[in-house]
Amino acid sequence: MQTLIRMHKAKMEEEQKKLSALEAVANGFTNEIAELHNSAERESSAAAANLETGHMLGDYIQATIERRKTLEHSRSEVESAIAAIRGTIAEAFRELKRFEIIEERRLSQERQHTQRRQSNAENELGLSIHRRKSAGLV
Repeated sequence: MQTLIRMHKAKMEEEQKKLSALEAVANGFTNEIAELHNSAERESSAAAANLETGHMLGDYIQATIERRKTLEHSRSEVESAIAAIRGTIAEAFRELKRFEIIEERRLSQERQHTQRRQSNAENELGLSIHRRKSAGLV
């Protein structure tokens, strides 16, 4: 049973590492999208200040929009993978808990059995001493 528990813990930890890595990727996409937005605002302000480069702003903004769409699509795919891994982690956790509960019950039953044996041995010893005293052998 301990082997099964260790195996499920290892599986859950592995999935948690994957989840952390995917969350980092998703955060990277989010940060990159925010940076694109900030960059577009800076370029718009710069183009407004300099009329000579203002005509190129449209191309830059269009490229920025396309890049943002690509990043949002990628982030969406990563978030889908994150949701799937969270489901896998939840299932692994349920399995782990199930095995831990089974093991705890087994250990509890083992302790009860040991206590009953010990109690029976003590009772038998007490009866033996009582018989000897009653028979006048002690």
